Amino acid sequence: MTRLPKAPSRRERWSEFCAEQYQKATEMMIRAGSQEIEGRWDWLGFAVQRLGGIAKAAAAIGVSRQAIYTWLEEGLARVEFRNVARLSEAADVPMVYLMRRMGPYEPENQRNGGAQSN
Repeated sequence: MTRLPKAPSRRERWSEFCAEQYQKATEMMIRAGSQEIEGRWDWLGFAVQRLGGIAKAAAAIGVSRQAIYTWLEEGLARVEFRNVARLSEAADVPMVYLMRRMGPYEPENQRNGGAQSN
């Protein structure tokens, strides 16, 4: 009997998401220089990964890991302002970039109805 591959856990899935966003942002920053780049990846995932992952981000801003998972899944609409401010300061990410993430993450091409941006 063959075993089915194990589905990734919530922790693994969101950790991988944060790492992908950080990688994408870092590569684009290197390529783009001073061009307008703030809307092309998820800044919340970037900030969490910049702090070292979900557990370290939670410790750095004084919230539970569950809170970070909830933010990643639902967005920042129901998060207290002081927690967004702490995340912004700790990760050195402008708060205005984080505040754009009010709901679940949608890649830019999905927000624009599938149209590719230049």
